[in-house]
Amino acid sequence: SELDLGLYLFVETKAPAGVAAAHAPFILSVPMTSADETGWVYDITVEPKNDLVDTPVPVKSVEDTTKDKDRDTASVGDVLTYTLKTNIVDAFGTLDKLVLYDDMSKGLTLQKKVDNAYVDADLNAVETDKASIFTVTGTKKDGSGSEVDLTTEAISVTATTTKTGTKLSITFKDPNTIKKNYASVSVSYPAKLNKDAAIYDPNTNQVTMDYGTETGIKGNEINVY
Repeated sequence: SELDLGLYLFVETKAPAGVAAAHAPFILSVPMTSADETGWVYDITVEPKNDLVDTPVPVKSVEDTTKDKDRDTASVGDVLTYTLKTNIVDAFGTLDKLVLYDDMSKGLTLQKKVDNAYVDADLNAVETDKASIFTVTGTKKDGSGSEVDLTTEAISVTATTTKTGTKLSITFKDPNTIKKNYASVSVSYPAKLNKDAAIYDPNTNQVTMDYGTETGIKGNEINVY
């Protein structure tokens, strides 16, 4: 506002996470001619038209089950390891939000490790106990493909009891630093199949994600019988 008349060079320096690349610099005059070329326009709005990248989709997997043909099976009392993973898009835009959500069924009880044994986690203390519950890793984007331990200091966690089970919310504290250094990130945690586990129907849970300005991105479902 209140710009002097003249020519101005516009350079895009910041954009949301889904923007592939910065718009090419351009020059604009103030004022500029009206659309019908009969007058001058002083009130000018500039909006770069950027190319967008595809938003990643989170993936969930489970380990420590028994394979029965194409189905994952387990028994009550078994402790399974669930992993939530997402790729990180290498693009110009700033990644200001990265949150993974996991809806655990009533048949699963979150575990924490104490003296090399698993015990039921206190859902009111998951943030305090997160180092005993979660494992956070990142795959470097330097071409080596090496995986490094990010430690649980990279995340904050909440757990909420719902009608269908437990909802985990895992928020990366500094998502743009994650974007600059890693091609993907993963969060793993242990959960025990409890007495409320479905016997004939699958025990289903699904991962969703907030990524930048995109919210509620649905990933795959995991079924354990």
